[in-house]
Amino acid sequence: ITVGMFSLTAAPRLGDSAAYGSTFEFWFSDTKLPDASEHEVINHATKVGQGQFWTQENLNVGHEYFFYIRTINSYGKSLFVEASGKPDSLPGDILAEIDKKINDTEAIKQLKKGIDSSTEAILENAKGLNGNTQYFMRQNGKMKAEIVRVDNYVVTETKALAESIHQVRATADKSWAAAQNSLQAKYDMKKGEASATFTNLVKIVYDGVSYDAGMVTGAELKDGKVSTQIGFSAQTFIVYNP
Repeated sequence: ITVGMFSLTAAPRLGDSAAYGSTFEFWFSDTKLPDASEHEVINHATKVGQGQFWTQENLNVGHEYFFYIRTINSYGKSLFVEASGKPDSLPGDILAEIDKKINDTEAIKQLKKGIDSSTEAILENAKGLNGNTQYFMRQNGKMKAEIVRVDNYVVTETKALAESIHQVRATADKSWAAAQNSLQAKYDMKKGEASATFTNLVKIVYDGVSYDAGMVTGAELKDGKVSTQIGFSAQTFIVYNP
């Protein structure tokens, strides 16, 4: 079965011992039949065509459809064989190319990076960029509350970077919850590249397992073209209109 745009193509293969002039009969169903017996197929599926292959179009994306196929030749008809597939809205090669381009953008890189495991990573990075930092912390036993604000800005003859990060974090022993906003703009005149991102991230680490969600808005100049993106990452995505 070959998956296409809102379509499925069934292209059976004949064995070396197949009789000359053999062809295939195609029956189709949007539900799986109890079995592939002739009685079930003829009474509960729809005959759609005959030939060496068959393409069924105008199908729903993600729904599993079923072909029931048998060989027809001068000796008669074979038993039915079941094959199934789920249509896509885009071919796999196009999806792979889109995925590659999306993951190469600065906005999605920021979204996938997520929140660092400790506030120390943000503060150390700021030192390397001669940034301004504010760090507030209170602790009581295994409980700890932290607030970090960092402004980084670097300028050379051909590069400029401006970045502002604000993170709040609450820790309970080895588990923690954090929320982070970050703004970043950078320009590399020599490469002719630039990007601007606004990222909102949240994260909870509980029993050693990380749970992340985030949203990013980005614009990027690369190869003489500007693209813009909005990305979301979460277990559940909700648009609420009360």
